[in-house]
Amino acid sequence: MRPCGRGRGREIRGQRCQLRAFLLDAEVAKLAATLAAKPQGAVASGKRAFYRQLEMGLESAYALASEVISCNAASAEGREGMDAFIEKRKPNWK
Repeated sequence: MRPCGRGRGREIRGQRCQLRAFLLDAEVAKLAATLAAKPQGAVASGKRAFYRQLEMGLESAYALASEVISCNAASAEGREGMDAFIEKRKPNWK
């Protein structure tokens, strides 16, 4: 492999940066699609609980998480998720 000049080095670095940005954009899009496919009520209540937990002690945070998880499981979304799992199908979030 022969050394490359400064101009070629800049070109290669620029291409690498473009590739990294492209791969990052693709990963972000994939993550956004995954989140968008989740039940929105459960995602929203989970986010609210997460931010509330930041200011709590460990025991209170666990109690809140337990309450939120139980409420989500008892919701229509939770029942649909469990039914879909048992029936080995994709959930139909409404």
